[in-house]
Amino acid sequence: MPPLPKHSARTALVLIWALAAHLAAAETLLDFEPGFDLKRVETRDAEVALHGSPPATSLEVKTGTTERWPGITLKPAGGVWDLSGAARLALEVENVGEKPLTIHCRMDSPADGNRVYYQESTQVGPGERATFRVNIRRRLPSAFREKLFAMRGYPGGLLAEQGIDPAKVDAILIFV
Repeated sequence: MPPLPKHSARTALVLIWALAAHLAAAETLLDFEPGFDLKRVETRDAEVALHGSPPATSLEVKTGTTERWPGITLKPAGGVWDLSGAARLALEVENVGEKPLTIHCRMDSPADGNRVYYQESTQVGPGERATFRVNIRRRLPSAFREKLFAMRGYPGGLLAEQGIDPAKVDAILIFV
């Protein structure tokens, strides 16, 4: 097993302002306005709180140093998010720490009886606020895999192994 990444003694503190899918018209999946139930946020070596006052509230995520990938998991209230009409997911993030921070975002969905995911990362400097845009990469349907054998790439940017079913996104993980 590879060694755990070395985190410094500091904790990462990230503010997440909103989570939106870029559809024809941007659709907000989650905002963190008053009334948002923090019980909807699963944590791994992290503490969460609502930060700020309306209309500019955010989710404050303070991570620890004991887990390999500290962060949060967000799940839709209705079981799944249908992102099939979207090309990307956007997170407004802010690094309120004193060192650069790599933030990862992973989307999970069920496919072919298994769990599949796609993730991307971005670097956010100390004190910077940025829009982290994560492409929604689709999984090649299993019925086409044999028919498209030996191709170097698949049409429409489909992925054979790591893509997701965007109509059935059941978790979004944000971690450092």
